[in-house]
Amino acid sequence: MTFTPMQQYRPCRFLVLLVTLILLLVIQPMVWGFSSRGPVVDALHSLVLVAAILSLSEGRWPRVAALILGVPALLGRWLAYMLASTGEDFLALSDHFIEILFLAFVAVMILRAIFMQGSVSLDSIFGAVCAYLLLGMAWGSVYSAIEVLHPGSFHATGAMADALKSTEARGPVLDYYSFVTMTTVGYGDITPVSPPARTLSWLEAMMGQFYIAVLVAALVGIRVSAGLLRKDGNSSPGKDGQ
Repeated sequence: MTFTPMQQYRPCRFLVLLVTLILLLVIQPMVWGFSSRGPVVDALHSLVLVAAILSLSEGRWPRVAALILGVPALLGRWLAYMLASTGEDFLALSDHFIEILFLAFVAVMILRAIFMQGSVSLDSIFGAVCAYLLLGMAWGSVYSAIEVLHPGSFHATGAMADALKSTEARGPVLDYYSFVTMTTVGYGDITPVSPPARTLSWLEAMMGQFYIAVLVAALVGIRVSAGLLRKDGNSSPGKDGQ
């Protein structure tokens, strides 16, 4: 029996996506250093988009929809890099909106795939972590879009204040703020100032808490249900076999 490359890739699809996400989130602030844009970050970002598209193997329409959203996000990222000096705000805003749609869609589809499996595997856990990171990045793009539309929506201290004024350096800072908010850590070095920023911040904090609670409960429920089904399957032959 032969397997297609996609069938061979499927068991580790979420692990590959998780590795690319961690690389991007860790290397991004180090490369940019809150000062300039680098092609290394855009290359890593492109790898995340490709890995996210490949992770959607449940049905044809999710892959088609991911391609429809992912290709413009990929092109927008490199166009913003190559044309950074022309129409900077417009390109940045377009890039953020497309990225928000793509990241949120992939996160929802990953969670849908996990719940449809009917069992909890190691790759399912990787997928749940991927969805969490993708949602955090999506919220970071939301905050970046707000800062483009309404400059000064966030107040920061030290070097972060200068980073918020830069289109290239703003992304890592607001991604950091997004994850700090979603985990309800709240260091206070970046604070929302405008009403939209404050409203979205508490909405993300609430979503982060519900995500952990609901997802853990759902995974435990799937695990218990699978265990009960196996137990019933093992006990049935003993009852009938007389």
